[in-house]
Amino acid sequence: GSVNWIAFVVPGVRAELCFDAATLRALDSPAHTRSEVHDGRLTLSCEPAMALPQLLRLSDAQGTEHRIVLLSQAQADACSRQHIAGRDRLLLCADALHVEGDNAIVLSRGTADVQAWPADDLGAGPDFARWVQPQSRVDTLPLHWRVMHDSQQAPLRRDGPPIAWRGRAVPLAPDEAAYEAGLQLLLEPQADCPPDTRVMLSLDYIGDAARLYADGVLVDDQFADGEPWLIGLHRFVRADGDWPTFDLHIVPADLDLPIFLEDSARRRLAAAAPQSAALLSAEVGLWHRARLHFRHNETPAWLD
Repeated sequence: GSVNWIAFVVPGVRAELCFDAATLRALDSPAHTRSEVHDGRLTLSCEPAMALPQLLRLSDAQGTEHRIVLLSQAQADACSRQHIAGRDRLLLCADALHVEGDNAIVLSRGTADVQAWPADDLGAGPDFARWVQPQSRVDTLPLHWRVMHDSQQAPLRRDGPPIAWRGRAVPLAPDEAAYEAGLQLLLEPQADCPPDTRVMLSLDYIGDAARLYADGVLVDDQFADGEPWLIGLHRFVRADGDWPTFDLHIVPADLDLPIFLEDSARRRLAAAAPQSAALLSAEVGLWHRARLHFRHNETPAWLD
């Protein structure tokens, strides 16, 4: 039998593995590593140039085989343990991944890319194996927008009841009238919604708060925090496959309003003055579903 150990390398910190030298029978020393023995302790130091993921093999004094998998921090974030094709494996994928039976399902923008270990029974060697989707896919959908009503006048401040522990009242959220009086835009996707695809709208805007309407129905909203607003447009496709009419309403911001904003968001508002409501950019990304089929003693194959 063997024992598997999984670890990741912290960025900016030299990775070192320390062992009681008397307990080791054999230890791999791959490229860009250095081993030293001092006071009965064996230290294996990994240089920054060492390629990751890295598989280290060692045997202890009792003859037990150990395999140590070293990942980068980004790889560790993208790693999951899955039971697929008859055994437990590590799957690495920078995109969203889950397993259905013996299929790895990837939701990716562009080309799907999956690594797996162990893969010695999948037509590969003893290290990590990699399969990249052979065909590339369109990863954006064109979008036009136009201003239907422009307003840069922030609504009058409305305070709620006094908050005892604050010792003062705090501003209320914008009311319906504030959204109707603010900046209004029409968003128009320029292509149909592809099947089996997640269509993600990313909005970068200046304002206090915003709402998105589909055929006049409120479907999403956000208080501006300086970060892009992500919305899954595929959820709102009509039954006939057509896009609804998307209306975006933005409430102009009042920089003097006593509410919490991250420093970066407050600087953005100050830099945009006297403009207090604007759509800076809008991008529609396409996230495609791809299936990688695993079968014991065969090379995995893409089904999509």
